[in-house]
Amino acid sequence: MTFLSYAQNFEDVVLWRALKHIEAGFYIDIGANDPTLHSVTRAFYERGWAGVNVEPVNQFFSRLQSERPRDVNLQCAVGARKGEITFYSIPDTGLSTMDREVAHTHFEAGWRYTESNVPMRTLADICAEHVADKAIHFLKIDVEGAEADVVAGMDWKRWRPWIVVLESTRPLSQESSGVEWEHTLLAAGYQFAYFDGLNRFYVDDSHLDLADALKTPPNVFDEFMVDWMVDVGRREARVAELPAARLAAVQAALHEKEGEFDALQALYARQGEELNVARNHAGRLSAELRTVRQELQAVARLTAEISALRNSTSWRLTAPLRAVLDTLRGGRRVHAPQDVHRASEAAMSSPRAPALSARVRQQGISIAKRAVKRIGRAAIGHLRSHPTHKNLLLGLLARLPNLERAARRLYGSLSAPAGGYFPTVPTGNEGNWQDMPATNRWIASRLLRKSATSSTEDMEK
Repeated sequence: MTFLSYAQNFEDVVLWRALKHIEAGFYIDIGANDPTLHSVTRAFYERGWAGVNVEPVNQFFSRLQSERPRDVNLQCAVGARKGEITFYSIPDTGLSTMDREVAHTHFEAGWRYTESNVPMRTLADICAEHVADKAIHFLKIDVEGAEADVVAGMDWKRWRPWIVVLESTRPLSQESSGVEWEHTLLAAGYQFAYFDGLNRFYVDDSHLDLADALKTPPNVFDEFMVDWMVDVGRREARVAELPAARLAAVQAALHEKEGEFDALQALYARQGEELNVARNHAGRLSAELRTVRQELQAVARLTAEISALRNSTSWRLTAPLRAVLDTLRGGRRVHAPQDVHRASEAAMSSPRAPALSARVRQQGISIAKRAVKRIGRAAIGHLRSHPTHKNLLLGLLARLPNLERAARRLYGSLSAPAGGYFPTVPTGNEGNWQDMPATNRWIASRLLRKSATSSTEDMEK
Protein backbone atom coordinates (compact mmCIF):
# COMPACT_ATOMS: atom_id res chain seq x y z
CA MET A 1 0.00 0.00 0.00
CA THR A 2 1.38 3.45 -1.00
CA PHE A 3 2.35 5.63 1.95
CA LEU A 4 0.98 9.21 1.84
CA SER A 5 3.44 11.68 3.34
CA TYR A 6 2.35 14.96 4.97
CA ALA A 7 5.57 15.99 6.74
CA GLN A 8 7.64 18.96 5.62
CA ASN A 9 10.88 17.06 5.11
CA PHE A 10 9.51 13.49 4.80
CA GLU A 11 10.24 12.72 8.44
CA ASP A 12 7.11 10.56 8.52
CA VAL A 13 8.48 8.41 5.65
CA VAL A 14 11.68 7.61 7.61
CA LEU A 15 9.75 6.92 10.83
CA TRP A 16 7.24 4.67 9.03
CA ARG A 17 10.08 2.66 7.52
CA ALA A 18 11.32 1.90 11.05
CA LEU A 19 7.93 1.52 12.81
CA LYS A 20 5.47 0.17 10.24
CA HIS A 21 5.40 -3.18 12.00
CA ILE A 22 3.72 -1.53 15.04
CA GLU A 23 -0.07 -1.54 15.09
CA ALA A 24 -1.96 1.25 16.90
CA GLY A 25 1.27 2.86 18.08
CA PHE A 26 1.66 5.92 20.31
CA TYR A 27 3.43 9.22 19.65
CA ILE A 28 4.06 12.60 21.35
CA ASP A 29 4.29 15.72 19.18
CA ILE A 30 5.67 18.85 20.94
CA GLY A 31 4.96 21.81 18.66
CA ALA A 32 2.36 19.99 16.59
CA ASN A 33 1.17 23.06 14.61
CA ASP A 34 -1.43 22.19 11.92
CA PRO A 35 -3.10 18.75 12.12
CA THR A 36 -2.44 18.09 8.41
CA LEU A 37 -0.13 20.59 6.76
CA HIS A 38 3.51 19.58 7.38
CA SER A 39 2.32 17.19 10.10
CA VAL A 40 4.71 14.39 11.13
CA THR A 41 1.89 12.44 12.83
CA ARG A 42 -0.99 12.74 10.30
CA ALA A 43 -0.03 9.63 8.29
CA PHE A 44 0.24 7.58 11.52
CA TYR A 45 -3.14 8.85 12.77
CA GLU A 46 -4.72 7.69 9.50
CA ARG A 47 -3.28 4.21 10.18
CA GLY A 48 -4.86 3.94 13.60
CA TRP A 49 -2.19 5.46 15.77
CA ALA A 50 -2.92 8.04 18.53
CA GLY A 51 -0.95 10.21 20.88
CA VAL A 52 -0.49 13.60 22.52
CA ASN A 53 -0.29 16.89 20.58
CA VAL A 54 0.98 20.04 22.31
CA GLU A 55 0.30 23.39 20.55
CA PRO A 56 0.04 26.81 22.31
CA VAL A 57 -1.23 28.76 19.25
CA ASN A 58 -5.02 28.91 19.44
CA GLN A 59 -5.44 28.88 15.64
CA PHE A 60 -3.81 25.45 15.28
CA PHE A 61 -5.02 24.04 18.59
CA SER A 62 -8.65 24.55 17.45
CA ARG A 63 -7.94 22.56 14.29
CA LEU A 64 -6.31 19.76 16.28
CA GLN A 65 -9.37 19.56 18.50
CA SER A 66 -11.60 19.30 15.42
CA GLU A 67 -9.55 16.87 13.31
CA ARG A 68 -7.85 14.70 15.94
CA PRO A 69 -10.59 13.41 18.27
CA ARG A 70 -8.58 10.27 19.26
CA ASP A 71 -5.58 12.34 20.30
CA VAL A 72 -4.98 14.26 23.52
CA ASN A 73 -4.54 17.90 22.50
CA LEU A 74 -2.94 20.33 24.97
CA GLN A 75 -2.76 24.12 24.59
CA CYS A 76 0.37 25.09 26.48
CA ALA A 77 4.08 25.62 26.16
CA VAL A 78 6.67 23.00 27.18
CA GLY A 79 9.83 23.98 28.97
CA ALA A 80 12.31 23.14 31.71
CA ARG A 81 9.87 24.01 34.56
CA LYS A 82 6.21 24.61 35.29
CA GLY A 83 4.77 28.12 35.34
CA GLU A 84 3.78 30.82 32.87
CA ILE A 85 5.75 32.31 30.01
CA THR A 86 5.48 35.05 27.40
CA PHE A 87 4.75 33.47 24.05
CA TYR A 88 5.35 35.16 20.66
CA SER A 89 2.75 34.08 18.13
CA ILE A 90 3.21 34.63 14.37
CA PRO A 91 -0.14 33.83 12.70
CA ASP A 92 -0.45 31.34 9.82
CA THR A 93 3.13 30.10 10.20
CA GLY A 94 5.13 27.50 12.09
CA LEU A 95 7.48 30.19 13.43
CA SER A 96 5.77 30.96 16.75
CA THR A 97 8.21 30.69 19.66
CA MET A 98 8.79 31.36 23.34
CA ASP A 99 12.34 32.58 22.64
CA ARG A 100 12.37 36.40 22.59
CA GLU A 101 15.57 36.63 20.49
CA VAL A 102 14.12 34.34 17.83
CA ALA A 103 10.90 36.41 17.73
CA HIS A 104 12.95 39.61 17.31
CA THR A 105 14.91 38.02 14.45
CA HIS A 106 11.64 37.16 12.66
CA PHE A 107 10.38 40.70 13.28
CA GLU A 108 13.46 42.19 11.59
CA ALA A 109 12.82 39.86 8.64
CA GLY A 110 9.34 41.35 8.20
CA TRP A 111 7.15 39.03 10.30
CA ARG A 112 4.72 40.50 12.80
CA TYR A 113 4.01 38.76 16.09
CA THR A 114 1.69 39.14 19.06
CA GLU A 115 2.64 38.54 22.68
CA SER A 116 0.55 36.56 25.16
CA ASN A 117 1.03 34.76 28.47
CA VAL A 118 0.53 31.00 28.24
CA PRO A 119 0.91 28.21 30.82
CA MET A 120 4.10 26.14 30.63
CA ARG A 121 4.49 22.50 31.63
CA THR A 122 7.38 20.06 31.56
CA LEU A 123 7.47 17.06 29.28
CA ALA A 124 7.80 14.80 32.33
CA ASP A 125 4.59 16.27 33.79
CA ILE A 126 2.70 15.65 30.53
CA CYS A 127 3.96 12.07 30.36
CA ALA A 128 2.95 11.44 33.98
CA GLU A 129 -0.61 12.53 33.23
CA HIS A 130 -1.22 11.11 29.76
CA VAL A 131 1.30 8.31 29.11
CA ALA A 132 1.53 6.29 32.34
CA ASP A 133 2.98 2.90 31.37
CA LYS A 134 2.43 3.15 27.60
CA ALA A 135 5.32 2.73 25.22
CA ILE A 136 6.21 5.94 23.39
CA HIS A 137 7.17 4.79 19.90
CA PHE A 138 8.46 8.19 18.78
CA LEU A 139 8.79 11.68 20.24
CA LYS A 140 9.03 14.68 17.92
CA ILE A 141 10.18 18.11 19.23
CA ASP A 142 9.97 21.29 17.10
CA VAL A 143 9.71 24.43 19.25
CA GLU A 144 11.61 27.05 17.25
CA GLY A 145 14.77 27.50 19.29
CA ALA A 146 13.60 26.21 22.70
CA GLU A 147 14.44 22.50 22.16
CA ALA A 148 17.07 22.51 24.94
CA ASP A 149 14.42 23.53 27.54
CA VAL A 150 12.07 20.75 26.42
CA VAL A 151 14.86 18.14 26.65
CA ALA A 152 15.82 19.45 30.09
CA GLY A 153 12.25 19.03 31.41
CA MET A 154 11.99 15.31 30.52
CA ASP A 155 12.54 12.37 32.91
CA TRP A 156 14.58 10.17 30.54
CA LYS A 157 14.93 7.39 33.06
CA ARG A 158 11.19 6.87 33.55
CA TRP A 159 9.97 7.44 29.99
CA ARG A 160 12.04 6.07 27.12
CA PRO A 161 10.73 7.00 23.65
CA TRP A 162 12.04 4.47 21.09
CA ILE A 163 12.96 7.19 18.57
CA VAL A 164 13.47 10.91 19.28
CA VAL A 165 13.32 13.45 16.41
CA LEU A 166 14.43 17.04 17.12
CA GLU A 167 14.73 20.04 14.82
CA SER A 168 18.45 20.75 14.98
CA THR A 169 18.92 23.96 12.99
CA ARG A 170 18.14 27.49 14.03
CA PRO A 171 14.80 28.80 12.65
CA LEU A 172 14.88 29.49 8.90
CA SER A 173 18.60 28.67 8.63
CA GLN A 174 21.02 25.77 8.21
CA GLU A 175 23.02 26.72 11.27
CA SER A 176 23.18 23.75 13.63
CA SER A 177 21.70 24.06 17.14
CA GLY A 178 22.16 20.44 18.31
CA VAL A 179 25.16 21.23 20.46
CA GLU A 180 22.82 22.91 22.96
CA TRP A 181 20.99 19.69 23.90
CA GLU A 182 22.63 16.65 22.22
CA HIS A 183 24.88 15.92 25.20
CA THR A 184 21.77 15.48 27.38
CA LEU A 185 20.35 12.81 25.06
CA LEU A 186 23.64 11.00 24.69
CA ALA A 187 24.05 10.97 28.44
CA ALA A 188 20.51 9.56 28.79
CA GLY A 189 21.39 6.49 26.66
CA TYR A 190 20.41 7.53 23.12
CA GLN A 191 22.44 6.98 19.96
CA PHE A 192 22.54 9.38 16.99
CA ALA A 193 21.13 7.61 13.89
CA TYR A 194 20.33 10.07 11.08
CA PHE A 195 20.38 13.75 10.00
CA ASP A 196 18.02 14.78 7.15
CA GLY A 197 19.32 18.34 6.79
CA LEU A 198 16.73 19.73 9.22
CA ASN A 199 16.24 17.14 11.99
CA ARG A 200 18.44 14.72 13.97
CA PHE A 201 17.12 11.21 14.74
CA TYR A 202 18.17 9.38 17.94
CA VAL A 203 17.45 5.75 18.97
CA ASP A 204 17.11 4.35 22.49
CA ASP A 205 19.94 1.96 23.39
CA SER A 206 17.38 -0.78 24.02
CA HIS A 207 16.00 -0.48 20.43
CA LEU A 208 19.15 -0.15 18.39
CA ASP A 209 17.68 -2.63 15.89
CA LEU A 210 15.68 0.30 14.51
CA ALA A 211 18.82 2.28 13.69
CA ASP A 212 19.44 0.46 10.40
CA ALA A 213 16.02 1.62 9.08
CA LEU A 214 16.97 5.22 9.82
CA LYS A 215 20.28 5.33 7.94
CA THR A 216 19.01 6.30 4.46
CA PRO A 217 16.86 9.21 3.30
CA PRO A 218 13.42 8.69 1.75
CA ASN A 219 13.71 6.98 -1.63
CA VAL A 220 11.78 5.14 -4.32
CA PHE A 221 11.73 1.92 -2.31
CA ASP A 222 9.64 3.60 0.37
CA GLU A 223 6.72 3.69 -2.10
CA PHE A 224 5.31 6.97 -0.88
CA MET A 225 3.48 9.92 -2.36
CA VAL A 226 3.21 13.53 -1.23
CA ASP A 227 -0.20 14.72 -0.08
CA TRP A 228 -0.39 17.68 -2.46
CA MET A 229 0.19 15.36 -5.42
CA VAL A 230 -2.76 13.26 -4.26
CA ASP A 231 -4.90 16.39 -3.92
CA VAL A 232 -4.17 17.31 -7.53
CA GLY A 233 -5.11 13.82 -8.65
CA ARG A 234 -8.31 13.92 -6.66
CA ARG A 235 -9.29 17.25 -8.19
CA GLU A 236 -8.63 15.89 -11.68
CA ALA A 237 -10.76 12.86 -10.92
CA ARG A 238 -13.63 15.00 -9.68
CA VAL A 239 -13.48 17.02 -12.90
CA ALA A 240 -13.51 13.83 -14.99
CA GLU A 241 -16.50 12.50 -13.06
CA LEU A 242 -18.70 15.51 -13.66
CA PRO A 243 -22.11 14.16 -14.69
CA ALA A 244 -23.43 14.88 -18.15
CA ALA A 245 -26.36 16.81 -16.70
CA ARG A 246 -23.95 19.18 -14.96
CA LEU A 247 -22.01 19.63 -18.20
CA ALA A 248 -25.25 20.37 -20.08
CA ALA A 249 -26.21 22.93 -17.44
CA VAL A 250 -22.84 24.60 -17.82
CA GLN A 251 -23.25 24.67 -21.60
CA ALA A 252 -26.76 26.15 -21.27
CA ALA A 253 -25.47 28.82 -18.94
CA LEU A 254 -22.70 29.60 -21.41
CA HIS A 255 -25.24 29.87 -24.25
CA GLU A 256 -27.33 32.25 -22.12
CA LYS A 257 -24.31 34.40 -21.41
CA GLU A 258 -23.51 34.52 -25.13
CA GLY A 259 -27.07 35.80 -25.78
CA GLU A 260 -26.63 38.46 -23.14
CA PHE A 261 -23.34 39.43 -24.72
CA ASP A 262 -24.97 39.81 -28.17
CA ALA A 263 -27.73 41.95 -26.63
CA LEU A 264 -25.14 44.15 -24.97
CA GLN A 265 -23.31 44.55 -28.27
CA ALA A 266 -26.54 45.61 -30.01
CA LEU A 267 -27.29 48.05 -27.20
CA TYR A 268 -23.80 49.44 -27.49
CA ALA A 269 -24.26 49.96 -31.24
CA ARG A 270 -27.58 51.80 -30.71
CA GLN A 271 -26.08 53.97 -28.04
CA GLY A 272 -23.21 54.75 -30.41
CA GLU A 273 -25.67 55.97 -33.07
CA GLU A 274 -27.54 58.06 -30.50
CA LEU A 275 -24.24 59.48 -29.36
CA ASN A 276 -23.36 60.51 -32.92
CA VAL A 277 -26.78 62.21 -33.33
CA ALA A 278 -26.27 64.00 -30.04
CA ARG A 279 -22.80 65.11 -31.12
CA ASN A 280 -24.15 66.51 -34.42
CA HIS A 281 -26.92 68.35 -32.57
CA ALA A 282 -24.36 69.69 -30.12
CA GLY A 283 -22.29 70.91 -33.08
CA ARG A 284 -25.24 72.79 -34.54
CA LEU A 285 -26.06 74.32 -31.17
CA SER A 286 -22.43 75.33 -30.78
CA ALA A 287 -22.50 77.08 -34.18
CA GLU A 288 -25.73 78.87 -33.27
CA LEU A 289 -24.21 79.87 -29.96
CA ARG A 290 -21.19 81.34 -31.73
CA THR A 291 -23.51 83.34 -34.01
CA VAL A 292 -25.49 84.64 -31.02
CA ARG A 293 -22.25 85.58 -29.27
CA GLN A 294 -21.07 87.47 -32.36
CA GLU A 295 -24.38 89.33 -32.53
CA LEU A 296 -24.17 90.15 -28.83
CA GLN A 297 -20.64 91.42 -29.35
CA ALA A 298 -21.86 93.60 -32.25
CA VAL A 299 -24.66 94.98 -30.05
CA ALA A 300 -22.14 95.65 -27.29
CA ARG A 301 -19.87 97.50 -29.71
CA LEU A 302 -22.81 99.55 -31.03
CA THR A 303 -23.92 100.33 -27.47
CA ALA A 304 -20.39 101.46 -26.65
CA GLU A 305 -20.31 103.69 -29.73
CA ILE A 306 -23.67 105.24 -28.80
CA SER A 307 -22.48 105.79 -25.26
CA ALA A 308 -19.28 107.41 -26.55
CA LEU A 309 -21.33 109.65 -28.87
CA ARG A 310 -23.62 110.75 -26.04
CA ASN A 311 -20.59 111.53 -23.89
CA SER A 312 -18.82 113.48 -26.67
CA THR A 313 -18.36 117.27 -26.63
CA SER A 314 -20.22 117.79 -29.91
CA TRP A 315 -23.28 115.97 -28.56
CA ARG A 316 -23.32 118.16 -25.45
CA LEU A 317 -22.79 121.37 -27.47
CA THR A 318 -25.70 120.62 -29.84
CA ALA A 319 -28.08 119.80 -26.99
CA PRO A 320 -29.73 123.29 -27.10
CA LEU A 321 -30.45 122.96 -30.82
CA ARG A 322 -31.97 119.49 -30.35
CA ALA A 323 -34.08 120.82 -27.48
CA VAL A 324 -35.39 123.65 -29.71
CA LEU A 325 -36.25 121.24 -32.49
CA ASP A 326 -37.99 118.85 -30.07
CA THR A 327 -40.04 121.77 -28.68
CA LEU A 328 -41.09 122.94 -32.14
CA ARG A 329 -42.01 119.41 -33.25
CA GLY A 330 -43.93 118.67 -30.12
CA GLY A 331 -41.77 115.63 -29.52
CA ARG A 332 -42.34 114.16 -33.01
CA ARG A 333 -41.29 114.72 -36.62
CA VAL A 334 -43.66 116.61 -38.97
CA HIS A 335 -44.28 114.89 -42.28
CA ALA A 336 -46.09 116.39 -45.24
CA PRO A 337 -49.57 114.90 -45.52
CA GLN A 338 -50.21 112.65 -48.49
CA ASP A 339 -53.21 114.70 -49.58
CA VAL A 340 -50.97 117.80 -49.92
CA HIS A 341 -48.74 115.86 -52.34
CA ARG A 342 -51.75 114.72 -54.33
CA ALA A 343 -53.17 118.28 -54.43
CA SER A 344 -49.84 119.68 -55.58
CA GLU A 345 -49.56 117.10 -58.39
CA ALA A 346 -53.14 117.87 -59.52
CA ALA A 347 -52.46 121.62 -59.53
CA MET A 348 -49.28 121.27 -61.59
CA SER A 349 -51.13 119.30 -64.28
CA SER A 350 -53.85 122.03 -64.66
CA PRO A 351 -53.81 124.55 -67.67
CA ARG A 352 -53.58 127.33 -65.07
CA ALA A 353 -50.44 125.82 -63.56
CA PRO A 354 -48.06 128.72 -64.47
CA ALA A 355 -50.18 131.40 -62.84
CA LEU A 356 -50.98 129.15 -59.92
CA SER A 357 -47.31 128.32 -59.48
CA ALA A 358 -46.36 131.97 -59.17
CA ARG A 359 -49.05 132.59 -56.58
CA VAL A 360 -48.01 129.48 -54.59
CA ARG A 361 -44.41 130.58 -54.71
CA GLN A 362 -45.28 134.04 -53.40
CA GLN A 363 -47.52 132.59 -50.71
CA GLY A 364 -44.82 130.09 -49.71
CA ILE A 365 -42.29 132.88 -49.26
CA SER A 366 -44.72 134.80 -47.06
CA ILE A 367 -45.53 131.71 -45.04
CA ALA A 368 -41.84 130.88 -44.65
CA LYS A 369 -41.07 134.34 -43.32
CA ARG A 370 -43.82 134.13 -40.76
CA ALA A 371 -42.70 130.57 -39.83
CA VAL A 372 -39.10 131.64 -39.34
CA LYS A 373 -40.31 134.51 -37.17
CA ARG A 374 -42.40 132.21 -34.98
CA ILE A 375 -39.65 129.58 -34.77
CA GLY A 376 -37.02 132.12 -33.81
CA ARG A 377 -39.15 133.68 -31.09
CA ALA A 378 -40.00 130.26 -29.71
CA ALA A 379 -36.27 129.42 -29.63
CA ILE A 380 -35.49 132.68 -27.84
CA GLY A 381 -38.18 131.93 -25.28
CA HIS A 382 -36.71 128.46 -24.70
CA LEU A 383 -33.21 129.85 -24.24
CA ARG A 384 -34.46 132.45 -21.76
CA SER A 385 -36.13 129.73 -19.66
CA HIS A 386 -33.08 127.39 -19.91
CA PRO A 387 -29.91 129.36 -19.07
CA THR A 388 -27.71 126.28 -19.41
CA HIS A 389 -28.77 125.75 -23.02
CA LYS A 390 -28.32 129.51 -23.63
CA ASN A 391 -24.73 129.44 -22.31
CA LEU A 392 -23.82 126.37 -24.35
CA LEU A 393 -25.28 127.99 -27.49
CA LEU A 394 -23.39 131.22 -26.88
CA GLY A 395 -20.18 129.26 -26.45
CA LEU A 396 -20.86 127.45 -29.71
CA LEU A 397 -21.61 130.72 -31.56
CA ALA A 398 -18.36 132.20 -30.28
CA ARG A 399 -16.57 129.45 -32.20
CA LEU A 400 -18.62 130.10 -35.39
CA PRO A 401 -18.42 133.85 -36.25
CA ASN A 402 -20.59 133.70 -39.36
CA LEU A 403 -23.34 131.85 -37.54
CA GLU A 404 -23.03 134.31 -34.61
CA ARG A 405 -23.58 137.35 -36.88
CA ALA A 406 -26.60 135.69 -38.52
CA ALA A 407 -28.04 134.88 -35.11
CA ARG A 408 -27.57 138.46 -33.91
CA ARG A 409 -29.33 139.84 -36.98
CA LEU A 410 -32.17 137.38 -36.46
CA TYR A 411 -32.38 138.27 -32.77
CA GLY A 412 -32.41 141.97 -33.59
CA SER A 413 -35.23 141.61 -36.12
CA LEU A 414 -37.23 139.46 -33.75
CA SER A 415 -36.79 142.03 -30.96
CA ALA A 416 -38.00 145.01 -33.18
CA PRO A 417 -41.00 147.13 -32.10
CA ALA A 418 -44.51 145.97 -32.83
CA GLY A 419 -44.80 148.33 -35.77
CA GLY A 420 -41.72 146.89 -37.53
CA TYR A 421 -41.63 144.67 -40.48
CA PHE A 422 -42.19 141.59 -38.34
CA PRO A 423 -45.27 141.94 -36.09
CA THR A 424 -45.13 140.87 -32.45
CA VAL A 425 -45.62 137.21 -31.54
CA PRO A 426 -49.37 136.51 -31.72
CA THR A 427 -51.13 135.33 -28.57
CA GLY A 428 -53.52 132.42 -28.13
CA ASN A 429 -54.15 129.91 -30.92
CA GLU A 430 -53.22 132.40 -33.63
CA GLY A 431 -49.52 131.79 -33.21
CA ASN A 432 -49.72 128.07 -32.46
CA TRP A 433 -47.68 125.85 -34.81
CA GLN A 434 -50.28 123.11 -34.75
CA ASP A 435 -53.07 125.51 -35.87
CA MET A 436 -51.32 126.39 -39.13
CA PRO A 437 -52.87 124.93 -42.31
CA ALA A 438 -51.43 121.62 -43.42
CA THR A 439 -49.72 123.15 -46.46
CA ASN A 440 -48.08 125.86 -44.36
CA ARG A 441 -46.88 123.37 -41.79
CA TRP A 442 -45.35 121.22 -44.50
CA ILE A 443 -43.53 124.21 -46.10
CA ALA A 444 -42.32 125.44 -42.71
CA SER A 445 -41.00 122.03 -41.74
CA ARG A 446 -39.06 121.83 -44.98
CA LEU A 447 -37.51 125.22 -44.36
CA LEU A 448 -36.72 124.34 -40.77
CA ARG A 449 -35.10 121.07 -41.82
CA LYS A 450 -32.99 122.89 -44.42
CA SER A 451 -31.99 125.53 -41.90
CA ALA A 452 -30.96 122.89 -39.36
CA THR A 453 -28.94 121.04 -42.03
CA SER A 454 -27.13 124.24 -43.00
CA SER A 455 -26.37 125.05 -39.36
CA THR A 456 -24.96 121.56 -38.81
CA GLU A 457 -22.73 121.89 -41.88
CA ASP A 458 -21.47 125.25 -40.59
CA MET A 459 -20.74 123.66 -37.23
CA GLU A 460 -18.81 120.84 -38.85
CA LYS A 461 -16.79 123.33 -40.91
